[in-house]
Amino acid sequence: MATYTSTQSGNFSASSTWGGSGVPGDGDAFNVTYGHTVTIDTGISIPTNGYADSYVYGILQSQSGANTTLRMNGRIYVKGGTGYESLGLLHLRDGATIQINGTITAVGTNTPVLLVK
Repeated sequence: MATYTSTQSGNFSASSTWGGSGVPGDGDAFNVTYGHTVTIDTGISIPTNGYADSYVYGILQSQSGANTTLRMNGRIYVKGGTGYESLGLLHLRDGATIQINGTITAVGTNTPVLLVK
C-alpha cells in the first residue's frame, strides 16, 4: 500500500491535492501537511476496509453541508507543533461520518484539536 502526502490544499478526492499521483485508496495512508487544508468531499470513494494509519499536521475537514464519510482501518494522528498556528485540526461538520477501526490520537506540545459541529 502507498502513502500519499498533500502538496497543496484541496479536496480529498482530487489528485492535485496529493501531487497529481492519484488519491489515497483502500489500505493506503495519507498525511495532511502543515499549512494545508484537505476537505473530505462528496467525491471521495469510501474504501471497503479503510485507510491505514494517517497523520494530520494541517487541517482535515469535512465538506460543509454535505454527507461525507472517512473510513479508517488504522489510527488517525492529529499532530501539534510548538505554536498555536501549527496545531493539527480534524474538523467534522454536520452530515460528516468518521468510521475508525483504531484510535484518534492527539499528540504535540500544544494539544491538537478535534472539532465536531
